[in-house]
Formats: sequence, C-alpha cells, structure tokens
Amino acid sequence: MTTINSQEDFLRALSENPDWRAAGRAQILGDELLQLPARFDAFVEQVSGFQVSGFIEEQKQFNARITASIEEQK
Repeated sequence: MTTINSQEDFLRALSENPDWRAAGRAQILGDELLQLPARFDAFVEQVSGFQVSGFIEEQKQFNARITASIEEQK
C-alpha cells in the first residue's frame, strides 16, 4: 500500500499509478474539459475542410447572377 505524507508523495503516487492519475484528472477536470481535445480536433478538421477560395468564387458567380437579374428587370 502506498503511504502519502506529503505533496511529493502524492505526486509520485500519481506518476506511478496511471489509474489513480486518470481518476484524479476526471475528478478535477470534469467531463466537459476532458472532451475538449477531441472537440477541438473535430473543429480543426471541419475548418480545414472549408475552402475559402471556392466560397469566394461561388459568391462572385451568385453576385453576377443577381446583378444580371436586376439589370433585366429595369
């Protein structure tokens, strides 16, 4: 059994026992913060997939169609 008499003993026990470290992390951080790395990775993937240049070209084409439609109605 591990005896903990000081902060150093406690930190050493966490280093030596991954299950204790995981349990402590879960208690301190909570589910929301523990999910943050995965949520951030998903966000990065989503943003990386967004192609600004394609969007700009589509917007230019849309603007041209609207302008042509307005000119036809005059």
